[in-house]
Amino acid sequence: MFHSLLQGSFKNADPSASARPTGDEGEKPLTDPSLAAVRQLLMEQVALPLCSEAVANLAPYPQTLLLYGPAQGGKSMLIDAVAAESGANVFELGCRNTDGKYEKKKAAMMLHMVFKVAKAMAPSIIKFDEAELTWISDKKKVKAMGFGEPGARILKDLAKEMKELGQGDRVVLVGESKQPWLCEKGDQKKFVSFFKMLVYVPICDYGSLQYVWRHHLQQHGISNASDSKHLDISTLSHLCFVGGYPSGAVANACAAVCTERRVARLQTKPLSTTAFTMALSKQEPVYVGVMQQFKDWMQKIQGDVAKPKKEKKGKGDKKKK
Repeated sequence: MFHSLLQGSFKNADPSASARPTGDEGEKPLTDPSLAAVRQLLMEQVALPLCSEAVANLAPYPQTLLLYGPAQGGKSMLIDAVAAESGANVFELGCRNTDGKYEKKKAAMMLHMVFKVAKAMAPSIIKFDEAELTWISDKKKVKAMGFGEPGARILKDLAKEMKELGQGDRVVLVGESKQPWLCEKGDQKKFVSFFKMLVYVPICDYGSLQYVWRHHLQQHGISNASDSKHLDISTLSHLCFVGGYPSGAVANACAAVCTERRVARLQTKPLSTTAFTMALSKQEPVYVGVMQQFKDWMQKIQGDVAKPKKEKKGKGDKKKK
């Protein structure tokens, strides 16, 4: 699945994700990683240890990973691709999946059983969709979002279960987040420190969007050149890139236009670029304000990590007046 869906999609992306200094020495601006770098990182740090027991025992790998980025940017697709490549079982423990089902001690028992089964049926991926909701401890804020109980009730038991995981258990906890800034103050510190690796998943670039369009058209049975001769994929890709449409918007647009009845009429009425632009206009793009929120949040957590800890002074260190 990595070779069919990911490799072709990211082959035109810049393989370098390192930031380059622009001004003073030591100061590096935050730049978006390339999709090629994200793919390579997940293959090396997650998929390979899950596939090979020998690699998991010899090479250290992150047992907790956070994928954050705009909505419909491909975070779930990346996790599904890792699971398909490694043959891993996926356990979904997000708040929307567990809310109202496990209360008090039942939540701790559920968590214990999930980790027990995950280790017995390794390789396994424990997935937290909208992970930021699990770390919000404010009950009023949680109720305003429509949840019965805060997801933070499982954090103590989650930390215990993670401590019992061994290097060779081949179990990885992956969180997805599209609004990581919802965790504030103390919750944010716990949220960031829990994950050993944080990976930003940006929206597709122009080269990747061209592959995404062709891939989804093929999924709907439009693979012949005669079926898509009136389609300008280059224009559609440029429109998505400039307008900030993620890959999920492309998938939704293709599903809206390429219905079974429409595909059956391709010989008499070929597809046109206008039909897809109309479908795209009904999708939600990633606005500049949302991208700025991600940049501000990354700057904030980068500053928190770089901030040195204050040393406590003893009684003898106090200056005498």
